[in-house]
Amino acid sequence: MKTNISLISLVLLLFFSQITKAQSNTGKHDFTHKENGWYHVLSTGSLSPKPIITVKDFVGLKLEKDYFGKYAISGQISKHKLNKWADETEKSIGEKIAFVFNDSIITTPQVNCRIESGTFMITSFSDQKLPEIYEGIMREKSDSLEVVFNGWEKDSLYYELSPEQRDSVRMSIDYWEAKAWIDLTSNHNEHIPPITYRNGYILDKKGKIIGNYANGHIFDKGRNIKGFYSNGFIYDKNHNIIGNYNNGFVTFKKK
Repeated sequence: MKTNISLISLVLLLFFSQITKAQSNTGKHDFTHKENGWYHVLSTGSLSPKPIITVKDFVGLKLEKDYFGKYAISGQISKHKLNKWADETEKSIGEKIAFVFNDSIITTPQVNCRIESGTFMITSFSDQKLPEIYEGIMREKSDSLEVVFNGWEKDSLYYELSPEQRDSVRMSIDYWEAKAWIDLTSNHNEHIPPITYRNGYILDKKGKIIGNYANGHIFDKGRNIKGFYSNGFIYDKNHNIIGNYNNGFVTFKKK
């Protein structure tokens, strides 16, 4: 089934202007091996020595099609690199950046403004290559997280998830969140006893209601926002990971 990404494309046009030279999108270029990711295009036409963002910092990747049946890869920059992405795209206003995969430049859009949302889209005039590129990106991301997850205790919360849930976790987080998950779940001696949640209420060990949760927000009894929750993680008001939740239990890391 074709996914409608026309609205996303229109929004991203506010950020990027795609160049029209098809031959420059997927050809091999004369430069040393580069890590897969986004790079500045320098005034000389070469690429910056170091990437702006690498594939390891991608989250929420999707392979989609527009009304015309053209492939596109949409995604989001990890929250840990949002500020860097915004700062570096601001430096490139009026200039081009390039997405490199397997030492080939896939696309070189022009940046029209500072991009604070972290949203990006990878397109190509040779769009039939994008499914293969998408699989390669997903495989690289998965492999990078497998290294982090390797050796986990089998009784950790991660292994209580179904295979589908584990895949979802791995594809929705980056290295830093994966490491935070390990820090929170692999050594139970470092955690305070978990509290519980159900039916929109947060309860202490004695079953007393101490707060509420709804629509990604965590509230105290006075309905003041105390933090956020998403994809198994609990965040404070500054979006720092402070705990995790799973199967009705909440675990906070000791301060």
